[in-house]
Amino acid sequence: NSFRRFEEALLIKEPDTVPIYLLGLPPPLGERLLGRKTVWRNPALYLELFEKGKGEEANRRVAQDIIDTYKKLDLDAIRISCIIGQWITEPNYEFLPPNIKVKKLSEKLYEINGVIAQYSPEIYGLLIKEPLIPIRKEDAKKYLKEHINETYIPPESVEPIRIIAKEYKGKKFILGISWGSFYNVYHPFDKYMLWLREDKELFKLGIEFMTRRAKEFIKAQIDAGADG
Repeated sequence: NSFRRFEEALLIKEPDTVPIYLLGLPPPLGERLLGRKTVWRNPALYLELFEKGKGEEANRRVAQDIIDTYKKLDLDAIRISCIIGQWITEPNYEFLPPNIKVKKLSEKLYEINGVIAQYSPEIYGLLIKEPLIPIRKEDAKKYLKEHINETYIPPESVEPIRIIAKEYKGKKFILGISWGSFYNVYHPFDKYMLWLREDKELFKLGIEFMTRRAKEFIKAQIDAGADG
């Protein structure tokens, strides 16, 4: 089946055919495929639901969009992503927990858990305006030292994985997500690279800060039903 096909490929064996999966579908394609407005990889609609206090519904609808997409396309593995959480606003989770406060500041500008981000309809994504981690070296070092042990992963943030696992566990290979050490939360990126040359302690703190969270986030996803 699809699960075994993907597993064989990961084990560097020869599957019966090349396994295929999606990184995601932009909203216009998702809507044409499913015949409805989709929330998966649609930050504007996702954040609109959160602003209305419908965070659980937002995450549930993302999970359903993913389930229905893979039913239609019959692919071999499911990559579960939201492109709003750890990539943009918070290294401890990918899907926003329902209690996260979202405030729309203007037509395309949002405050998400204290982080200012701008929606870019051209890429159906968010661009950071003010990063989670301060840009000034002294402030960044203070922030990282104060928050380095905060690795708690809210169980609600992996609920979409649980929903998808109930449908597809053992049938499709369920891929969680984890970003590397060079995060957008360090935006602008050039400042982060300067730390590597100018302040080794700060650079190591940043790597440790992200690595600790990545490890816990991976564990939480696997516990929720991800296969890898």
